[in-house]
Amino acid sequence: MLDLWNRARRAAKARTITTGAALDNPGVLRPGMVFIIETGGGRGHTGIVSRIVGNMLETIEGNTNDGGSREGIGVFRRNGRTVDSINRVENKVPD
Repeated sequence: MLDLWNRARRAAKARTITTGAALDNPGVLRPGMVFIIETGGGRGHTGIVSRIVGNMLETIEGNTNDGGSREGIGVFRRNGRTVDSINRVENKVPD
C-alpha cells in the first residue's frame, strides 16, 4: 500500500495530503480522491472518497463487507469513516 503512496508523491500530476493536513482543513478533501490506511509492514487498505460531510466520509472500498471487515467479500459503499481514520490521501491533479 505504501508503494502506491510513494509513487503518488513522486508523480508530477499527483497531490498527496497527510492526515494532519486533512484534519486541519477537511475542505482539502474531494470526492474521487484515493485514501490509504497504513496497517503496518507495507500493508494497508485503500478506497475512494465519494462524499465528505464534516469529519465523516462516504467511501467506496474493496475487499470489505457491510461490517467493514478487511477480510471482505466485495466492493461496498461505506459510511462513517472519519477523516482521522485515514493515513494518507492522494489526488491526480487535473490537466
